[in-house]
Amino acid sequence: MRDALEWTKAAQAVTGTNSYERLEQIRELQRIAADDRQNPWVRDDASNALAGINEDGKVNGRWQYVKVQQQLASLEDTATDPDLPDEVRLAAIEAATKIKTEATVPAQF
Repeated sequence: MRDALEWTKAAQAVTGTNSYERLEQIRELQRIAADDRQNPWVRDDASNALAGINEDGKVNGRWQYVKVQQQLASLEDTATDPDLPDEVRLAAIEAATKIKTEATVPAQF
C-alpha cells in the first residue's frame, strides 16, 4: 500500500494529477533521451519533449510524437539496411510513408 501512496505523490508532484500514465510517459521519454542506442534525432526529440513538459506540463502529445518518431527511425534503419531483402526494405519504406501521411499526432510539439 505504501508503494501506491508513493506513486500517487510522485504523479501529483510531476504532473499535477494522480495520472500514473503521464508519469510513465515522462519516464519513458527520459529513458529514450538517455539511450545511446536510439537514433540521435529521436533522442533530441525526447529531450525537447521533456523541456516542453517542464515549461507547460503537457505530456501526452509530446510522448505520442516521440513514439511515432521512434517508429519512423526503426523503419528507416530497416529500409536502409543493405543486408535485408529488397521486399523487407520496400515494406519498411511503405510503412514509414503510411505513418507520415496518416499519423494523427502533431507534426511538431
